[in-house]
Amino acid sequence: MGMMQKITDAGFTLTLSDGAIEISPASKLTDIQRTIIREHKAEIIAEFTAANDQGVNETERAYLAGWLSHIGETDPEMISEFWHNIRHKQGAKDYFLQRAMAEATSDYRRHCHECQHFTRVSQYCTMLKARQLDDILRHCDEFIVELYL
Repeated sequence: MGMMQKITDAGFTLTLSDGAIEISPASKLTDIQRTIIREHKAEIIAEFTAANDQGVNETERAYLAGWLSHIGETDPEMISEFWHNIRHKQGAKDYFLQRAMAEATSDYRRHCHECQHFTRVSQYCTMLKARQLDDILRHCDEFIVELYL
């Protein structure tokens, strides 16, 4: 498993901007994690570039992550293998995108606990900066899949 996958598996979102790694929520990074990221910066940038060079854009990534959530896949090894196949196996991306898009609906509601912006202990959404009750399905434009993105 590569460094980029380890970062996303830990619940962080990774972006690259002008050669700089941006990880959110940065406030949740420990000093040890920051040190490891600094030490492996070149590797992380190379992985991120390779992943994006394979033609998986943000919209496709969201559909594919939604598909994983839809089928209830939570095993980190299976998820890692899924993304590897999407990036490297001929036809895998198209196959799973068709399946994911067929399942997607305009009513794409989720529970708050499925989002990385939600803190379970305080029932607080760090993006909306408000306390959220996790009792009903709701649509949120700020939703980011906790485990998969």
